[in-house]
This record gives sequence, C-alpha cells and structure tokens, in this order.
Amino acid sequence: AAGYPDATGVVEVADAGTGFRVVTLVSTGALWKYLDDGSNQGSTWNDPGFDDSAWSNGPARLGYGIGGEATTNGYGSDPENKYTTTYFRCSFTATNLAAITAVSARVLRNDGAVAYLNGTEIWRNNMPTDTIDCTSFATSSVSGAGETAYFRFGIDPALLVPGANMLAVEIHQDSTNGSDIAFDASLAAELRTLPKAWFAQSNRVERFTQVASRLLAGQVQNQMSGCCYVPQSDELAVILRDKSTLFATNYMIQFY
Repeated sequence: AAGYPDATGVVEVADAGTGFRVVTLVSTGALWKYLDDGSNQGSTWNDPGFDDSAWSNGPARLGYGIGGEATTNGYGSDPENKYTTTYFRCSFTATNLAAITAVSARVLRNDGAVAYLNGTEIWRNNMPTDTIDCTSFATSSVSGAGETAYFRFGIDPALLVPGANMLAVEIHQDSTNGSDIAFDASLAAELRTLPKAWFAQSNRVERFTQVASRLLAGQVQNQMSGCCYVPQSDELAVILRDKSTLFATNYMIQFY
C-alpha cells in the first residue's frame, strides 16, 4: 500500500483530506456471462438467482462489427436479420455496506441499453420509455465516437446486498440489419473510512511495535512527500502538508 512499503498488513488508505476511498466492484474489461442466441429471456433473467450456467462468458468489450472486441458476440445466420437483444450478467461481491456512501456506474452501449442491479432497473439509454422486451429496438442508431463512449450515472447504494450481487445489462440493436453492437461496464462504490484515518493491521503484536518504531524514527518519512510523524497517546498522528495548496490535514493511524 502507498506509504507503507514494509507494513504488509495495511488494508485501507483514505484519500488525503477526505476520509473516503473508492472501491471498484466491477472493472472495465471484466468477465461477463452473455446470451446471444436471439431467445426471449422474459423478465427474470436479471435477477441474482437466475440460472445462467448455460450462458457463454468472455471479457469486455463485447459485441461485434466495430473492431477491437475482446469477445465477439453472435447475431444469427442472417446478417440482414440479426438478433435484436443480447443479454449480459456479471456477479460481484459487496461488503461493509454501512460505509458505502455512493455508487456509480459507467456503461458503453451500442445501440441502446437497459441496466439492472439485483433485478431493479437502474438506467436506460437510447431506448423507449415504456415496457420493453427482446423485440424492442433502440431509439436510434449510434455511430462514430458514440459507439465506444461511456455514460456515467449514480445508483442508490441501498440496492446493494451483503455478499453476492448481480449487475445485468441488455443491449438492443436499432434494427435487424444494424452493423454492430458494443458493450462494457464498470461499477464503483465510495466508502467512508474513519474520519481522517489510515488503518493498518497485523497478526502479531511485535509487528505493531516494529511499524510504530519505524514511523517514530522517521525511517519511512521519505515515502510520502512533506510528512512528519509524531506520537499521540497510544496512536500516531500523521500530518500531511500539501505544498500546492498550503494546508495541513491530521490523520490517525490505528493498529488493530
């Protein structure tokens, strides 16, 4: 972890001056389950408990027709009558939900998309506003830079559940003879750490003493520009001085 090259137990680092950190739940280029056989998956395919064991899988970007796809999806045997809808699912794990203050997603879609988190619709773009199914076309064709552009949007953190979660997206063509589709997505959560705190952990009391001694001796002072370490009761206070904005932020290092 940054600033602690010898403290292998460091698990969390708060952003300087904010007390928050961002955790990636689903990364761009992640492995996705997908179904590209033109079938009608109804309304339960986006639920966490849906059986997708027979689906194919591959890394994003997924799609066809643009070039540079990490995974190429199928569209059927007739290029003039391509499948309208392709389905994607990605399972991820969420923990420490009480500390999550915000969730956001980024989606690359071509042409239209509807996204769901644990079965609840969270976003639709370039799609009709009424009820849709596997035969629903995107509102318009996407071309040029729009084919690989990412759209960012916020999500209610209350939709997350402890443990396994499901992000699901359906991509729709704008016509049966459309030339291409494209899909990728990411999901991130912002967590509140203890105010102005960094955390370190170790399974041995001796490790606590070793790390604390090195900090107090200034032996790792150069690992972070403009830092000095001072003792404060049973903990250590770290004062970070940001020379570009000329302010000081106090941090606590807590060993547990």
